[in-house]
Amino acid sequence: MTGAAVRRLSGGPPQRTEHEVRAVEVRVGAAGAAAAVGSAVLGAATGVPLVDAIALLGGAAGSVTAAAAACHHRYYFEPNRRFRRELGGPAGWLDEQDLRSTAGADAVRQLAVGTWGERDPWAHHVAVSGWEAGRLVSGPRRLRGRRVYSPWARGIGILGPQGSGKTQYLIRMLLDAPGAVVAPSTKPELAEATLALRAESGPVYVFNPGRLGTLENTFRWNPVAGCADQAIADKRAWALVRGGTPPGGSERQEFWSLKAQEIIRCYLMAAALSGRGMDAVAAWANRDAVITSEERRRGTTADDPAQILRGHARAGGPVPPGWVETLETHLGAAPNTKTGYFATVTPSVGFMDNPTVAEACRPGADELDVHAFLAGRGTLYMIGGSGDRRLAPLLTALTEHLFDEAQRVAARYGGRLPTTLAFLLDEVANITPVPLDRWAADSRGWGITVCAVLQSLAQLATTWGRDAGHVIWENLPTKVILPGVANPDDLDHLSYLGGQRWVARESEGASIGADGRHGHSVSTQRTREPVMAGDVISRMPAWHAYVLGLARHPAVVRYEPGYRLVARARAANGVGAGRG
Repeated sequence: MTGAAVRRLSGGPPQRTEHEVRAVEVRVGAAGAAAAVGSAVLGAATGVPLVDAIALLGGAAGSVTAAAAACHHRYYFEPNRRFRRELGGPAGWLDEQDLRSTAGADAVRQLAVGTWGERDPWAHHVAVSGWEAGRLVSGPRRLRGRRVYSPWARGIGILGPQGSGKTQYLIRMLLDAPGAVVAPSTKPELAEATLALRAESGPVYVFNPGRLGTLENTFRWNPVAGCADQAIADKRAWALVRGGTPPGGSERQEFWSLKAQEIIRCYLMAAALSGRGMDAVAAWANRDAVITSEERRRGTTADDPAQILRGHARAGGPVPPGWVETLETHLGAAPNTKTGYFATVTPSVGFMDNPTVAEACRPGADELDVHAFLAGRGTLYMIGGSGDRRLAPLLTALTEHLFDEAQRVAARYGGRLPTTLAFLLDEVANITPVPLDRWAADSRGWGITVCAVLQSLAQLATTWGRDAGHVIWENLPTKVILPGVANPDDLDHLSYLGGQRWVARESEGASIGADGRHGHSVSTQRTREPVMAGDVISRMPAWHAYVLGLARHPAVVRYEPGYRLVARARAANGVGAGRG
């Protein structure tokens, strides 16, 4: 019969297994209970004062022993302590050197020196320089409970399935962001929890065209605005197509998307040049999707998008060479081919079928002033339901518009925004599939923080493609993994990123020789093991996160859920608290 125990290189006795601990508790508890019962019987049987006194003391001692065993069981097997034991010793985890160099408050301030113009990070709260990832649970005991931070200048990836606490984790980031924030989400929960608090420090904007929850739109946005410019029409069309293309499409999806973009860009420019809006774009798309080439030739009028563009081109307008010819070629394609084109065109503008959404896209006095939003510590919430992808093209186009405008503003400040602009992209693959591979790679240089929130790593490949997905994940240096990740390949990858450590594995063996004698042997072997095993990542308790990229070593942290943070902030400000 053999047994095994593992002892970390940091020293200490071999760890007992939970079975061994339970066995000791049972023995101690049983002995205490037996002593208590025996003492009671002895005292009742004799009636001798001295014996009674001894029995009383013995009974008390036995009761205390049994109670101690029960208390130890409750303490030892408390879920959070049980989880901490699974993390092992301090080896391989974020340590004091990591705190001093990159992950502590002072280190984050030091890293921010010179990042945001001439501002002195030491003169402001640490949240100006970096965001709090949580309090340490892993590593040396003396560091547990210490706050750790990541600089705003570093991209962020948050990974967690539904119900893992992604929104609760985002709330602190949103409240602490020192500059403007763009926060798309599939639910109104994030906006409802933080809107009043963010309004204390800057203007708040809500774009809720689908009227989810109780929040009303505070502004309109016309997707046609600016599309008389070739570059804007081209980018806007790509944004609409990206949002309208379902993840994991066919192998020819890239081809269909290109053709759809070439059609939509002409619709957008024609609408802009003729003073029309998205209603016209949607009407042209719905009409051209069903009429034949012959019907189109017979019914062509002056308000046809090709005729509008041709007329402006003849008058020296800003119509790029070849756009009209390309549009007419696509619209005159063979029926099956044209059907393939419009299978992507129609969903890209399908949000206009909803009257309330269409109203939010029409020009009006309350149109969004992007520059005013960026100039203040503004917060722009976008809300779109996860069950209805028709809003994704609109929200994607607005998000990309804000990013492009932020780059233009940054160019006036020497190429970098004076205060970081945070894009907290909740459920990014579902409602705002922006060109994340490009954003993750170069946003840091513009003073823009990109935080991509994903349900699984597979979403990267299905939404952006395998190669682009790798680029995105590699360019989001700070990775926050929440409980519940279940894909074995994802867990193996995340465990690998945490590195390995040396341990001493002590094996005990027992044997019976030919002569009947019992033998016992102990051997110790040095071996490597993952710092954080995949199954432990998956089974983290609520409000815990496995964080990579804070420093050269990983960390497990406990964070305060957003609803508690909001309740505390509301109470401090004299506002009725609740779990908003």
